[in-house]
Amino acid sequence: EINALAAAGFITAICRTAWFGGRVEGEQTTFSSFGVDRDTFPIVYSEFGMTPQDIEAFTRERRAAVISPSLANQMNWKIGDTISLVSMLPPNPKMEFVIMAIPAFPQSLDRPVLYMGWDYFDEVWRQVTQDSRSRGVDNFWLKCSSDEARRWALQEIDKHFANSEHETRTEMESTFIAAFTKSGGDW
Repeated sequence: EINALAAAGFITAICRTAWFGGRVEGEQTTFSSFGVDRDTFPIVYSEFGMTPQDIEAFTRERRAAVISPSLANQMNWKIGDTISLVSMLPPNPKMEFVIMAIPAFPQSLDRPVLYMGWDYFDEVWRQVTQDSRSRGVDNFWLKCSSDEARRWALQEIDKHFANSEHETRTEMESTFIAAFTKSGGDW
């Protein structure tokens, strides 16, 4: 629906995200982990530097995880490792992942984070909850083609969805991340 609102060429890609909030079973430390659209994630987050091989691996393997270099170092994980994480969200599903990519994130963006396919997360969520409804989406990340497109998004998306079942709060990524980090992920 957002794509249909925008002028042609304003939006390069849209990526759905859903918070997982994973932790290794038996440990208390959580780290950022999200279900993302496999096809648009590498476009919206092109600055993460995923190679064509990384993208192919993330797309091919159902349980694929893409992790930041800082998380790989923190947990001593490497490509090919199989890991299990438990979500901090009730009913606390346990999921298994295969680390398929550790892209060379720019140092300024390298925080401990794991990305999984939204489709896999949603599938496991439905099985664990025994609910046919989707887990849903927490955020839509837009890659805008220009400053004009970004100004349009910041002004017009919220107007369109105001007073609807799906109200939005459109903001710059830096604003969102600052607020999210300050809250410790407790929204």
